[in-house]
Amino acid sequence: MKMENSRKVLVIGLDGETFRVIKPLLAQGKLPNINRLIDKGVHGILMSTIPPVTAPAWSTFMTGKNPGRHGVFSFMRYEYANGRAVPYDSDTGYPVNGAAIRSKTIWEIISEAGKHIISINIPMTYPPRKVNGLMISCFFTPPKARDYTFPEGLINELGDYEIDVDFGDGFGQFGRLDIKSFDAEKVVPSFLRVLEKREETALRLMQSHPWDLFAVCFTETDRLHHLLWKYIDPASPDYSDGLSARIREKHDFFYQRLDNAIGRLVDSAGEDVVTVILSDHGFRETPKKFCLLNQWLYGEGFLKIIDDKCVRIDFESSGAWAEPLLVGTVGIRINMDHFITKEGEVKTVEYEVFRSLIIQLLIKLPDTETGDRIIKEIRRREEIYKGEYTSLSPDIIVTLNPAYDFPLVMTTGIKGNLLTLPVGNRLICGTHEAEGIYIFSGYPVLHHEGLFTTYSIADISPTLLYLLDIAVPDDMDGRVLSGALDEEFIQTHPAKYRQSEPQEFQHSETVTLCEKDVDSIKQRLRNLGYIE
Repeated sequence: MKMENSRKVLVIGLDGETFRVIKPLLAQGKLPNINRLIDKGVHGILMSTIPPVTAPAWSTFMTGKNPGRHGVFSFMRYEYANGRAVPYDSDTGYPVNGAAIRSKTIWEIISEAGKHIISINIPMTYPPRKVNGLMISCFFTPPKARDYTFPEGLINELGDYEIDVDFGDGFGQFGRLDIKSFDAEKVVPSFLRVLEKREETALRLMQSHPWDLFAVCFTETDRLHHLLWKYIDPASPDYSDGLSARIREKHDFFYQRLDNAIGRLVDSAGEDVVTVILSDHGFRETPKKFCLLNQWLYGEGFLKIIDDKCVRIDFESSGAWAEPLLVGTVGIRINMDHFITKEGEVKTVEYEVFRSLIIQLLIKLPDTETGDRIIKEIRRREEIYKGEYTSLSPDIIVTLNPAYDFPLVMTTGIKGNLLTLPVGNRLICGTHEAEGIYIFSGYPVLHHEGLFTTYSIADISPTLLYLLDIAVPDDMDGRVLSGALDEEFIQTHPAKYRQSEPQEFQHSETVTLCEKDVDSIKQRLRNLGYIE
């Protein structure tokens, strides 16, 4: 019987998943459960945020909004003075968590509609929100914290559940040059352990608590890709050696185990349930060169330095500087103090002339060794982001071509005469790309062979609300994916929209961690190669 108002939705997040990995395994018949979902539904590319990074991407999934409306642009939160951003510094900056999302999420919207949710390990859900249901938060949880569930007593039902693998213990440091202690063959069992505990917890809660939306994210896929990409990517020069073959065997076994977990979740959810599988971004090989944009800004006279015991950027005197937004995305922030009159008014014309000058000079920047174009795309922030928090973003957003990355240390090579430097022998061999995945299956989803339309991660949230018969707030940037659904169903179940409610965001809400916990989270991000 076709479901009507009793619809339920099962959401399975596969962090960092890509068809580059899934398609070969499907062709080998190793993922039968994912294959049956694809056969009965639609699948395609899900475009991430800019940058394609966990914090803004999952925030966009949960809100249906671009970073300009939810305020999360990267892993670090900028400090603000007089409405303007203080320079990026991972030592003095504050790591974001779910409280930095300046918007309601689908968890609150669904709860307010009287429906039940269960959310497990969706990134950017620490601290857990008060919901009509259950929430277990994510790897943004401080080590040894006991407040990562809602309700608080839920933690007593979790037994030996693990949020994530402890990357600071036995895994070496992601992104560091010293990788001698890393044993690639030993990592998969650790990820299997976490996967199995998450799977059993999800199945138990699914059967013992009411839900209309059940969401669980397996972040182990992201970690595996960061560590093992060169062993599983046929384009890698390391692909054909004996070690790679052994590691691929373990990697494929992990995916078969993951596929089994997905099958058990789908079967346990029951009939008349729509299943949505998604990733927050895709994956690719790490770049081979660093592009030293601050060296270029210094050479052009736009950036000033203080050269004492160590080279530092003179932020007060500089007109602009580049800061890492990660995975081949760079922000150029303009010093607005240079464009403010004594009366506090912005010199708009002068500012735009300066910004345009940087863009014009930068867009055709060549690699002096190869002659290749370094910059793939360069845009003003308002061309990417829309909303009241757009001004918190850097003024210019630069997307580098795949061969290049920007160093986490902003002063790297700043006094040199080379625009690019070799990346070196990093432990991380896989990095993010914008193209993630989606798979929708179950009535009223269409049946379609081959890749379907490319969608945005912002589209998922309004589509989930639609499937649950909940009105979509009109300030969401995403749209209901009616093209992926049965036309007759759409006609008899038109989407409902409502006016969004004004919200006030208290800046202090993000400052929820003690100094020790802040340092611990920063260290975790360093170990993952996300900050310096």
